[in-house]
Amino acid sequence: MHACAGGTYLINNLAYEHAYHDVAGIHHVATLGIVLARHIANKLGKPAYFVNPISTDELCDVARITGVKGLYRPSNAHPLNMKQVAIHHSKLQGKRYEDCSYVIMHMGGGTSISAHRKGKAVDQTRIGDGQGPISPNRTGDLCLDDVLTLIKRGMTLEEINTLCRRKGGLIELTGTDDVRKIRNELIPAGNKMAKLALDAMEYTMVKWAAMMAGVLKGEVDAILMTGGLANDKKLVAQLKKDLSWIAPIYVYPGSFETEALAFGAVRVLSGDEEVKQYTGKPVWEGFNFS
Repeated sequence: MHACAGGTYLINNLAYEHAYHDVAGIHHVATLGIVLARHIANKLGKPAYFVNPISTDELCDVARITGVKGLYRPSNAHPLNMKQVAIHHSKLQGKRYEDCSYVIMHMGGGTSISAHRKGKAVDQTRIGDGQGPISPNRTGDLCLDDVLTLIKRGMTLEEINTLCRRKGGLIELTGTDDVRKIRNELIPAGNKMAKLALDAMEYTMVKWAAMMAGVLKGEVDAILMTGGLANDKKLVAQLKKDLSWIAPIYVYPGSFETEALAFGAVRVLSGDEEVKQYTGKPVWEGFNFS
């Protein structure tokens, strides 16, 4: 799908065609969900919806800018799970997501960290694009000199891309992306690199969470942790120790993406949210000034 604002969308003909042909070149299996939902809905004679897709883009203008003219940062995180956790937490607090500001950490094989201001993800890491914290199978931050070094070592750009997106991070440093194995087997066996790698992952997560708090100018209602790694009690305990100075921390382990899809439709059908129409036009296509 082309970039669109967050929300719940009717799967119209254009949305179906764009998902079927992967017009944005996202190459992610989640796009198949739109195709399947439309086929099932047609058989039942019912509408189908998609909610906060991968291509959700709510970045503020300054977050898009790089130091190169005409080169802009895209939006690339875990909007479906993040927004559902934010909506759920806000309700538990007797508030509306649109009235709150959060730093949200989706911690998994790839970790994305974002700043949500008044219901919009105004800035975030670029998961899989060589920016963000070290994670189980992502490299995290690589600067230009790092990439040039890898090229000089004989790696192709495609190999570097694969390293950043799927084979970097803990799996590159320790041989596994299973944090349980690292914590329960490798470290007790005296593997010093395994301990250092795990510590470095936590360190970079803290660094990026603090940066997102800076985006919100310190006005953070809460830090919300979610994703599979939020089940790791030792990791969560250390993150709480290192980040509690920013805001209260709440943990919602696992993925709420299935619930997010269901509740998005429920909000529309109950009248709590207005359904959006996918236009096929990216929500942002550049600045209208030179």
